[in-house]
Amino acid sequence: MTATAGNASATVSWTAPANGGSAITSYAVTRTPEPPPWPGHRDRKPARDDGEHHRTHQRHRLHLHRHRHERRRHLPASAASAPVTPSGTTTSAITNGGFESGLTSWTTGGVRAPVASTTAHTGTGSALLGLASGTEPLGDSSLSQTITIPATGTTTLSFWYQPHSQEDPCTGNACPYDWMEAQVRTTTGTTLGSLFKLCNNNGTWTQLTADLTAYKGQTITLWYNVHLDGSSPADDTWMYLDDITLTNG
Repeated sequence: MTATAGNASATVSWTAPANGGSAITSYAVTRTPEPPPWPGHRDRKPARDDGEHHRTHQRHRLHLHRHRHERRRHLPASAASAPVTPSGTTTSAITNGGFESGLTSWTTGGVRAPVASTTAHTGTGSALLGLASGTEPLGDSSLSQTITIPATGTTTLSFWYQPHSQEDPCTGNACPYDWMEAQVRTTTGTTLGSLFKLCNNNGTWTQLTADLTAYKGQTITLWYNVHLDGSSPADDTWMYLDDITLTNG
């Protein structure tokens, strides 16, 4: 049983144990302090605890249930997870930041428009920018959303991306051909700041956090992009994007 702190939440996960010859019919996760029952799943997907318990140490336990000879048995709970402390409160309206509703509320652009994907960091959805295979076009694959930064407090942006590329690796302005990037822009498209720019074939989910307090009180656009250079034969570049949150504290 493991637990990972998140934005006003904790993600708990486990591997299904041996059933001893009698099928496990359900799981439940309990949280302490204030331990409400948490409906679980029979697969290995993480469960997400979205309770309003911010900045509170929490431990989680896994309970297994199974029916045997028509009688339900409640098996002993697992050992408690290590304590985790969810932090922050979501204050700005990043809509559909987990892409559980496809690309709803996001603006797509470029010669290769991003598409919804099921390669998710958490949940079931993500956004796919760029091209994973096929004839490589020349141009961008961009995704953006306009938000307002709170006028007070410290505001932190967090998101997860998974990079892939058949192009040579590079970082920043040393990327001449293909790259993936994120920027803070004005609503008219002027670049205010670069969050990252690189090209690699890391292939693992990577978290990036950025302090956006400098833009407090302003309406800005978060702009994500994969640039393709139209190479032939193709050396495609793409990234998955998920779990975009904005916290203020």
